[in-house]
Amino acid sequence: MILTRRVANSTWLTVYRPPAVVRLHGPARRQADRGAAERAWNLAAAAAGLSPQNAAGSRAHTEGSGAALVGPAGTMMGVDLVPMKRVTPRHAQAMLDAQEWDAVEGMGGIGAALAWGLKEAAAKAFGDPGRRFPAGLRIASGTNGFTVATQEEPSSCVLGRWELIGSLLCVWVLGAP
Repeated sequence: MILTRRVANSTWLTVYRPPAVVRLHGPARRQADRGAAERAWNLAAAAAGLSPQNAAGSRAHTEGSGAALVGPAGTMMGVDLVPMKRVTPRHAQAMLDAQEWDAVEGMGGIGAALAWGLKEAAAKAFGDPGRRFPAGLRIASGTNGFTVATQEEPSSCVLGRWELIGSLLCVWVLGAP
């Protein structure tokens, strides 16, 4: 399955899921994941009218599937693919404060995975993901979805969106134009 669509003026999202997911492990799984992300990247770049080598964006992969968010250079963006079964409410409670948990709790069965994905995608968008994820970011609910800001600059934030694709939640964030 291939899903490609415009998510902002010049920004395109592609999610690639192979027709049959084979349970791979170790290096074979990493290779399949990276291949799926690469395929998604090339498709998203083509949709955006950009060369894959010159496109700016973000990639994610898991369980043999890949996602890519591609747009013009200088656009703040990040994407994550979250297996719904892997992230439990216990995971979300461990990385969210009470206000953040309240913001995503109303999302029902996707709240925990959404919180994880928002923070992971935002960490990529803001740069230096290892330093920012998860404690360096704050999730808040907004009128058009969720916003994620860094702890050091709360006025700098990205807007988060998501789509459930089978057993995966695709979460992406974009900075204000």
